[in-house]
Amino acid sequence: MQGRASDKSKGTRDGPNKAWAALPSRLNKPLPHALPHSTTHPHQLARRVSRGREQERERKKQRRSGKMITGTDFYHVMTAVVPLYVAMILAYGSVKWWGIFTPDQCSGINRFVALFAVPLLSFHFISTNNPYTMNLRFIAADTLQKLMMLAMLTAWSHLSRRGSLEGALDRDAEAGDEKAMTADPNNAMGAGPTAMPPTSVMTRLILIMVWRKLIRNPNTYSSLIGLIWSLVCFRWNFTMPAIVLGSISILSDAGLGMAMFSLGLFMALQPRIIACGNKVATYAMAVRFLAGPAVMTAASFAVGLRGTLLHVAIVQAALPQGIVPFVFAKEYSVHPDILSTAVIFGMLIALPITLVYYILLGL
Repeated sequence: MQGRASDKSKGTRDGPNKAWAALPSRLNKPLPHALPHSTTHPHQLARRVSRGREQERERKKQRRSGKMITGTDFYHVMTAVVPLYVAMILAYGSVKWWGIFTPDQCSGINRFVALFAVPLLSFHFISTNNPYTMNLRFIAADTLQKLMMLAMLTAWSHLSRRGSLEGALDRDAEAGDEKAMTADPNNAMGAGPTAMPPTSVMTRLILIMVWRKLIRNPNTYSSLIGLIWSLVCFRWNFTMPAIVLGSISILSDAGLGMAMFSLGLFMALQPRIIACGNKVATYAMAVRFLAGPAVMTAASFAVGLRGTLLHVAIVQAALPQGIVPFVFAKEYSVHPDILSTAVIFGMLIALPITLVYYILLGL
């Protein structure tokens, strides 16, 4: 018993000694969450922290300044818009005030723009853009927006009497009856009731006519060739020969100005500036600046577009109508009065409307 007690007391005395002997080796082991030893001087660390704070303040300042429209930004917008109106006003004055062009000459100018200037402009614009760097979601959202608008117009044409083909035929028939109220000796012998063809036949004829005009339109082929060229040249780093590029640029550079000139000529030939009427003009502006961004928002959310690209897509949908659709509307006589009003007054009111979207979206 005494031996066991002495061994127990010895173990008790040796226990703390062994623990203290193992303590230095434990302290030398790195802690699991300990940071590595830094050799940076305190003054250098302070300078880094100060520099980081200055950079953060600079970034915040840039973000605040980026949300403000400066005088320079407004000047850049005016630099792009005013020359377009100069060309349009010169064309308007050349017909309305100075009598330089006749209606036949105006039609010839518009035909030159539709067959030469605009197709070459489309080719130059498409062929110089790299398709491999485009945002596919952005393109998908834009395509989906147009498909949604087409679906809504199709539903409106089937559900509304005014938008249906029968309604359009009735209005044309009423217009023909009003013209028939005046006596015409040439039509006196052939006067009599004429039956309108069925709607299916008229729809088929319209589609055939549209298809024929589409395949005869030079802009269709120029856009397709421009896309093929851009896919090839940006894939294998080809460059267009200078002589070919110069031959295209000499006419494509005049495309936009000549299109605005053609718009001014058309406006001068109309009895009033708002050729389609105030009601139709108001409806067209509402569809362009309200319905367009709303549908674009829905399409962007559907394809997963978020952030700055979503805001840019909405602002882009609120931009005014382009001049090229008017050129072809005038060439094919498909409501050029509505397109001309949309272009003229769309560009006038586009700046304040775009600024409102810009501020609301926080760009």
